Amino acid sequence: MKNELNIVWLKRDLRTYDHIPLYEAEKLKDDYVIIYLFEPSLMKEPDFSERHQQFIYHSILDINHILKDFNREVKIFNYDALEIFKHLISNYKINKVLSYQESGTLKTWNRDKSVSKLLKSNNIKWIEFENQSIIRGATNRIGWDKKWYTYASSKIIENVFSYNKFNFKADGYLINIEIIHI
Repeated sequence: MKNELNIVWLKRDLRTYDHIPLYEAEKLKDDYVIIYLFEPSLMKEPDFSERHQQFIYHSILDINHILKDFNREVKIFNYDALEIFKHLISNYKINKVLSYQESGTLKTWNRDKSVSKLLKSNNIKWIEFENQSIIRGATNRIGWDKKWYTYASSKIIENVFSYNKFNFKADGYLINIEIIHI
């Protein structure tokens, strides 16, 4: 029998404070792992630079420093999303994936549609939270300002972390960020 877990997929929002997916993951019955994907197909795009990689790297180091006391860390993969989710699905019983909606490029939009299809076909619920009133796929900005003011005046979430007891393994897929020096 496969171990059950939930996944928090970090994309562009790399923080541990006022983070809805992390907050909601803490409320779920099954434990969760936090993942970040350095996706080769996206890293070679013209809108991704070495500076992006450095920012991401240092952000993850900071996050892992904060989470260390809770036996948690961001698990890093250097694979495209579809490949890694197929691997995780084959090794774990994933109940939910939690992330922010991403306002990115057409390539990330298509990637997310493929991941969504894969997750649905495996009865995995993907909960994408709005971030800063951005609505992915919106055809216009009518009413956006009201949503933004509602978001901007909403209560700030104070993330609290539980101690992780889940032993997550993804041998051959994980990157040890401590040995990378960007």
